[in-house]
Amino acid sequence: MGKPGAADRRKVYVRIADELREDIAAGRYTVGETLPSIAKLGEQFGAAGATVERALSVLREEGLIMSRQGTPSIVTKQPPHAEPSEQSEDAAEGPSEEFTLLWAQLQEIREHLRRQSARLDEIDERTRNL
Repeated sequence: MGKPGAADRRKVYVRIADELREDIAAGRYTVGETLPSIAKLGEQFGAAGATVERALSVLREEGLIMSRQGTPSIVTKQPPHAEPSEQSEDAAEGPSEEFTLLWAQLQEIREHLRRQSARLDEIDERTRNL
């Protein structure tokens, strides 16, 4: 984050948001791709989960990512200052509202199925010896 040895007076959550914004602009995270978990981002930036969450809320407010409780954050568009030559036409426009809604619903369904599968495994384990 920043130049080694240089004093960066920005708040930690602002630095994290700026770096993630730069990563999105550079194509490290593309439209439709999920960001790492808050825990992983916290490890990467050496910051508390609440600080990472605050940085993600900045990106949500800018419309760069979308997230819901219990699902990973999804990149929804490139930052406006990104060079058009670095983006495909589709990425420059970002996903449609319909795509964004469907993607969020798919993530919710996946999480629901994961929980149901875990519950079924637990029931199966308890009933094996009956």
